[in-house]
Amino acid sequence: MNLKQAAAAAVIAAMAGTATADEPKFRQDQFETRTNGTIELSVERHSPIYAEFEKSEELTKRLRASLASRGFATLTERTGAKAELTMSGDLRIMGGPKYYKGLSIPVGEATERALKEGELKGQVTRGEVVGTVADLAIAKAGYSASLTSFMKGLNLSFMVASIGEATGISGKLNQALGLDPRGVCLKDCEKWKLVEQTVLSRSTLKDADGEKAVRTMTKITSEIVAPEEVIETSVARLLESIKVVGSAAPVAMKGD
Repeated sequence: MNLKQAAAAAVIAAMAGTATADEPKFRQDQFETRTNGTIELSVERHSPIYAEFEKSEELTKRLRASLASRGFATLTERTGAKAELTMSGDLRIMGGPKYYKGLSIPVGEATERALKEGELKGQVTRGEVVGTVADLAIAKAGYSASLTSFMKGLNLSFMVASIGEATGISGKLNQALGLDPRGVCLKDCEKWKLVEQTVLSRSTLKDADGEKAVRTMTKITSEIVAPEEVIETSVARLLESIKVVGSAAPVAMKGD
C-alpha cells in the first residue's frame, strides 16, 4: 500500500468508526440469499457477445473484461453480437430511524455515485481492471473468487452519503444525533433501529434460442447500514449463476 492509499484507508477508517477500510461489517453467513437458476455461456455459441451492467460504466467494463478473460470477443454495441448479456439490480433500504420511509436505487447508479463521491473527496476508489483480468471470476472460480475479484479495487464506502444525496434524504442522514423523526419508540423497541437492506439482481441472456433470466435476492437486517457489502455479495452470487461451458472456454480462473 503506497502513501496515498494508506491515507485514504485512514480517512475511511475514521469515518467508519473502529472498522478499517478492508474490514467487512458483515460475515457472509449473515446474508440471506436465493437464486432461481443458471445461465450457460459458450464461446462457440455466444461470441462475439454484447455485455452490459445497467447504469454503471465501471461494472460494465469489469463484466466485459471478465468475459474476455474467458475467451469471449466482446462488443460495445449490440450490432453484430451473437448474444446479449445484461446484468442489473435494485438496492432497497427500509427501516430504522433514517430509512423508515424506504429508499430504492438501481445498483449501477448507486455504485457510480459512490465512486464519484469518493473521488470528489480525493480518495482512491477504483482498481485498474487491466491488473485484475486474470483473476476475474465468472462461474467456475467459485463464490469467494467472484467476491474478491470482480469488485476488486472498488472503494464503495461513500455509498450511504452518495445515495442520500440522490434520493433526497441527505438531511436525515446528516442529523448529528440521529434522532428518529417518528418520535419516541412505543413498541417493538428492540427492533426499532433494525434496517432491512435488500438487493434484487438479475442476469438476462438473449441469444438465438430466445431469452433467459436469472434472479438473485440478497438480504440482511441489521442496525449497521452497509449497502455496498450487500451489493458486492449480490453481484458475486449473480456471477456464480453464470456458467461458461464448452471445450473452447479457458480453464477456471484463479481467485485471490
